[in-house]
Amino acid sequence: PKVVNRSCTDTFEELESEMISSYTDAFEDAGGPEEVSSQVPEVAELVRSYRHGRVRQDLGFEILGLKYLYQVNNRWLKKFEEEVQRLASGTRGIATIAPMKSYDRARAKVLT
Repeated sequence: PKVVNRSCTDTFEELESEMISSYTDAFEDAGGPEEVSSQVPEVAELVRSYRHGRVRQDLGFEILGLKYLYQVNNRWLKKFEEEVQRLASGTRGIATIAPMKSYDRARAKVLT
């Protein structure tokens, strides 16, 4: 990769111009528009297969009462929090999980 050693005296416009030039050169080195065009059919097929296999939300959620929906989501939230904590612990990270919106706040948003 090309490394640019410069002082911070360049103007924003000069830096932007150099970035555009570098990205354009890299795009051309990778095959340019011809390479992109050759990949379009495969990418389109991948997108179609992704959408086809995608799990959609169960329509039952649309008819649940808000209280029951909160009960269901609370169970999932506990599992989600456990999984996030497991991942954080395994990577020496810190799990920060926002609480679920209060029932009263959610109800107010639904009614307005």
